Amino acid sequence: MVTPTHYESLMCWLVLLSDSRKQKKNPDWSIWYAGHLLEQGFEKLLDAKLLKSDLIYLLVLVDKQQMSEAPGAHWENYYADFFVSRYLK
Repeated sequence: MVTPTHYESLMCWLVLLSDSRKQKKNPDWSIWYAGHLLEQGFEKLLDAKLLKSDLIYLLVLVDKQQMSEAPGAHWENYYADFFVSRYLK
């Protein structure tokens, strides 16, 4: 079961993406960010085992989905919902 604490923690982790996601100057933002999240224990928060390549794919996927489905939405909420729906049901 997802608690408000889980959701808030997930959003805090995702806020770290802010600068690299906004700038989009580095096409490899998802590679750096996936590595950073894994180094910081993102898997434990999701209670999942993720390969770096899996997380890169998921970050690019959620970015594309958010841009097409909810371009005006707060990306932090959208990303958190994305990961919660897949890992913390």
